[in-house]
Amino acid sequence: MRARNILFSILFAFFQLAGALFAKDRSEVINVTDSIQYLKIHVVNDVQKVKPCIDKDYYWYYSNQINCTRGGFSGRLLDGDYLSFYFNSELKESGKFCIGLKDGIWKSWFEGGKLKEITDFDNGYKDGESIRFSISGDTIFHGYYKKNKLNGKALFLVN
Repeated sequence: MRARNILFSILFAFFQLAGALFAKDRSEVINVTDSIQYLKIHVVNDVQKVKPCIDKDYYWYYSNQINCTRGGFSGRLLDGDYLSFYFNSELKESGKFCIGLKDGIWKSWFEGGKLKEITDFDNGYKDGESIRFSISGDTIFHGYYKKNKLNGKALFLVN
């Protein structure tokens, strides 16, 4: 019984270490600067097993640039937390990627710090609530999406 507990403890520790090493090697943090923003991104190191879907937008990194293409990619897929900043250090956009696809709640801001948009994504699709604001803070769009298509009634404010 005692030998079994020791063996179990050793196996548990081994799998914990192996999991930590795999997670560490799965992605890498890269800082990118272009003419309008500064980005802090995570990219996947191994993308050989990814089979792109023709109706999804993939975000990927190549040659110090972030790219987006529908139905495919040709670089290292973004994976994990995504932050972009204006050059004055204000937050521009935040969200999370899961193997090149937007996932979860994404937010963007106007220069000056006012909220511009909140949109929910699921595995690369707009899926859930989406709200857009004017620079003055008024709601100019409020709707719900299901797999990138408006689902139900939506509110559009036109000046």
